[in-house]
Order: sequence, then structure tokens, then C-alpha cells
Amino acid sequence: MEKTQKDHLEDTLDELVEDKLTRFKDKLGETTFQGRKIAKGKLQKATTLEVASLLISTYTKKYAAENTVSILRAINEVDLAKELEKKTGAVVNMVGLESSPPHAGVPGEVEEVIEDPVSLLRTHKVRLIEVLCIDPSPAVQEAHSKGLLSDRKYRNIRSINDPSEKIEELLDFIMGKGSGAAQEFIDLLRKLQDDFPTLPAELLGVNRN
Repeated sequence: MEKTQKDHLEDTLDELVEDKLTRFKDKLGETTFQGRKIAKGKLQKATTLEVASLLISTYTKKYAAENTVSILRAINEVDLAKELEKKTGAVVNMVGLESSPPHAGVPGEVEEVIEDPVSLLRTHKVRLIEVLCIDPSPAVQEAHSKGLLSDRKYRNIRSINDPSEKIEELLDFIMGKGSGAAQEFIDLLRKLQDDFPTLPAELLGVNRN
């Protein structure tokens, strides 16, 4: 059966870890869309299903997804926002969104170019699968404890029987969450070097010579 707008909203909210869901509710309760605002009291203890229902009943199906995308972007969940846009066809006006100011380097200084964390993970993906599939549990558990995986996604990955597929699903999900999550995962891998000494040195930024 084809998923409804409400299903897509609930699925998206289910991907948020607890603290991010709290931030989403707080931001939603502070923001006025189409001249309406959901009271914070209604959102505080609401489940993801209840939040999805409030979004639709308050803003109608036409605007519920668009407003959800706007809030997701405001709390830096850009990849989830893009995914919801694709699923629902929501179109959000990006004018007025703030961006980080450009870095002002010291005159005459050559600024170090740092490769994007997502690109780094993608470059070393095959090797990471080979190394981590020996025992996927530490990486999966650490990612969950650091808030990179929601409870639902954690259970989903743990249910995969093939170790290689388990790590591949973990990596794809982390990369899909964007640069911030990818960098946190790389930092996490540095802590697992003793358990996995053959992790790519280039990825971790260590010198083994």
C-alpha cells in the first residue's frame, strides 16, 4: 500500500535521535507558518505519530511537509530534509536561510584544504567494510551510543545477518546524514584503533611509519 503524507512525516521523525527530536519540537513550537503555530504544550510529550498528526491538522497536508523540511534544515538535519522533499514533493523557499560566514584566513597564509568527511568515508568504504565486518558490534554500538543512530535504525542494522552488509548499511546511513555525522563517525573510529589496527591510516589522520 502506498504511503501517505502522514506516514512519510512519521518515518522522517522516527529517524531523529531523542535530543534532535526534542530540538525539532522546540523549534516547531517557536515558529509560525501560514499564520499558525502549534502550542509547545501539545508538542512536549507528543510521540512522532502525534507530531505528524499535529502538523497535518494545523497546516494541512499541502504545507505540513514543507514546514517539516524547514524545521529539519533549521536544526541542521539537511539530509533528512532532502529525503522528505523527494518523498513528498515539498518545495521550500530557501531565501533568508542563514549560512556560515566565510573563513577569514591570515593574510599570506595558505589555508589547509580538508577533504569532506563524507568523501573520506566514501573513498575508504570498501576497506572499512573489510576491516569492521570482522566484528561489526563495536562500531554499531558506538554509533548508537553517540546518537548517530536512532533506536529504530540501530535495531534495523542489528537485524542484518551478513556482517559485511551490516557495516555497509551503517556507512551508507552515516554518509546520508551529512558531514557532521560523518566526522563524528571518523572520530569514533579513532577510538576503535586498538580493536581494529588495520583501519585506514589516511582516514584517521594518523602516521604509522
